[in-house]
Amino acid sequence: MLSGHATRALREQEFHRKVMRAGMSLPVKLSYVDAPIVDAQDEFQIGHLPFLALSAVLTELLGLGLLQTSIDAAALPEYWARTLLDFPDHSLCSKPDMWARAASRNLAFACPVNMYHSHEKVNQTLQALLQAVKADMDGLAKGVSEVWTFHVVACKGDLKYLAQALNLTRFPGCEEVCFRCLASMGRQDPSLVYTDLSETAAWRTRPAPDPWSERPCLSLLDGFSLRMVSTDWMHTWHLGVARDLVGAAMKICLKSQFWPGPNLPRRFSEVQRRLNDFKAQHGLQMHLKRLSKSRLAWEDGTCPEFKSSAADTGVMIRFVASELSDRLVSEPYEGLAACAWLADQLQEAVMRAGLFLSESEVEQTLMYGRAFLASYMKLAKLANVRRELYFKVRPKYHYLTHLIEDVQTRPSRRSLGWDSCWIDEDWVKVNLRMLRRMSARTCHEHLLYRNLIVVRHELEKRGR
Repeated sequence: MLSGHATRALREQEFHRKVMRAGMSLPVKLSYVDAPIVDAQDEFQIGHLPFLALSAVLTELLGLGLLQTSIDAAALPEYWARTLLDFPDHSLCSKPDMWARAASRNLAFACPVNMYHSHEKVNQTLQALLQAVKADMDGLAKGVSEVWTFHVVACKGDLKYLAQALNLTRFPGCEEVCFRCLASMGRQDPSLVYTDLSETAAWRTRPAPDPWSERPCLSLLDGFSLRMVSTDWMHTWHLGVARDLVGAAMKICLKSQFWPGPNLPRRFSEVQRRLNDFKAQHGLQMHLKRLSKSRLAWEDGTCPEFKSSAADTGVMIRFVASELSDRLVSEPYEGLAACAWLADQLQEAVMRAGLFLSESEVEQTLMYGRAFLASYMKLAKLANVRRELYFKVRPKYHYLTHLIEDVQTRPSRRSLGWDSCWIDEDWVKVNLRMLRRMSARTCHEHLLYRNLIVVRHELEKRGR
């Protein structure tokens, strides 16, 4: 269809023109913002970066019947009434007439990481793009025929994104590892070490200043509060602490001949057979096709870690807990069975719960969560005394402590599982597959055009 165009960039440009004329895409033009970037020669320059004005996207979506595809409108006021309990000073608290509103995810911009320009530990490229998004949101309240408002109600993601989007100065990799408190590596002040779980830990009692030196653009949006910023369950658990537990458990069991076999290859084969039987018995699936030493980071001088997807980690926790329920690991790590069982019960309680927890669900999550944290730390201390590299206690362990305690301290009793980034991560994977088919020079622009096609297609499909 597009033969005759010499380059991929020109073919993509012509493709999107034809799609737009055919009415198969949202009729929204890209906006552009001048932002500092690093070019292909690693030289600083001011680039012309594209972004989607969300106000224009929402205008088109509402015209196509977005609200008719949303969840039951009658449930929305109750949702906002519970959610806003966590933020008593939010402007929406005094406007219950605005609670019958839905929320959705929309792509605003895409920028290759190699174009990021940082100055004094601030990602200037990302801040310029976020400033454009903020200005667009502020403009919604200045409509002529109709006035819209935009309110922040949550800010979640993985630690790498949060650190750059919010200009954080306290995050893993720094001496102070937590943007929510003053927990640290303990090199300068041992009383603030993040592995201290006691009720009298200094990081629990000392007030923490803002976790940035330069205020980020997102913090200027209406309704923003630091209480809205949090790591999500998937990155903290499935891609954090649970990975370390699975890696340590598998390596200990394989080395101690917990599974039969004269050598490691035979034991790996036996584990794979038992894992396949377990998946078939419980109707589970895994992206990982075969276990191996490389998947467990079996190298000398490093702590083992299960390297696969978040969903695979959840399956492996269940498998390890099931295997260790039949017989115990030999000394000194006989407490591993209890730790694995607690991990399985914790993730099941979190993922099974509804949007807002009942009193019994709160008690259950706290019970399993606190018991798991104590059990894991006990195993980590034992490994440290024995000078063995098992049960790594990374800063995500500290963030897990915050998440579990939030279940009790947040008035809304919002579930941890509902704030996971599963949908967002799946959407990122879809976008990455698109990027691999595009010109590297213009991919960040044409990805936004592709998004307009997908959004219209999905909306029309749900409206049928």
